Amino acid sequence: GLLGVVVGTIYACTAVLIKAVTSVAARGGLVAVLTSWQLPVLILAGAAGLVLAQVAFRSGPLNASLPAMATLDPLLSVVLGVIVYDEQLRTGLWDTVGEVVSLAALALSAVALSRLTADQEEAPAAS
Repeated sequence: GLLGVVVGTIYACTAVLIKAVTSVAARGGLVAVLTSWQLPVLILAGAAGLVLAQVAFRSGPLNASLPAMATLDPLLSVVLGVIVYDEQLRTGLWDTVGEVVSLAALALSAVALSRLTADQEEAPAAS
């Protein structure tokens, strides 16, 4: 579970770095991207997230890490977008209802998917 939290956090930071790299590209083109600090940090963060995700998947059942990973990544991405890039969330009634329903669907889907996969792994193989 803890590895899922770490991976979700790294993935959210990777999303922030992707936005940073695309901003550098929009301002200065390919040369600016290749000479920026954001690109190598993005590559390292992406690689670390990928490796740690595989470690999390191999070290226990999916229902231990996948729900944390799948829900924390988008949540933290939104929080970081608001903090780092001053993004604004819509706060109207229907906007808020849509956000809450989407978040609930995301969390329920991640838990259901991880339980389904865990049940399939525990089922005896037919010979």
